[in-house]
Amino acid sequence: MQCFPVPQDRIKELESYFRQGMSLAGDTWSNQPKIVECKGRSDVSSSGIPPSSPYMHVDFGLQVGLVHIIDKAKEFRWDYGLQTIAGMLEIDKLSLIHYDQPGAGGEQKYEEDVKAFKESFKAYDWAQSLA
Repeated sequence: MQCFPVPQDRIKELESYFRQGMSLAGDTWSNQPKIVECKGRSDVSSSGIPPSSPYMHVDFGLQVGLVHIIDKAKEFRWDYGLQTIAGMLEIDKLSLIHYDQPGAGGEQKYEEDVKAFKESFKAYDWAQSLA
């Protein structure tokens, strides 16, 4: 799971980017190019996705989300979401550049921060209920 903060006033624009991108990439990833719209987190599990199927879910503030089944996992770029958001925000990439700064702690500090975030997020991780 990847999470990226996006300015609130750009959420509708982001939804359009993902909707268009998923539509265009659908044939590349899947034999089922259908995009499923879901409202809220409970809708993902009831969206008709077979339990063992890989899928991409993009959530826009727990109000609306898009789900796309990925039949062709080898064709799916793991950084698709990252690149879509970076493209919309007109930046080269969303990076870990902060950790490369002198005194920032580098990769070890990054790993520690990720571990701490995951631990603090557990109480809110509704995806655990889907497993």
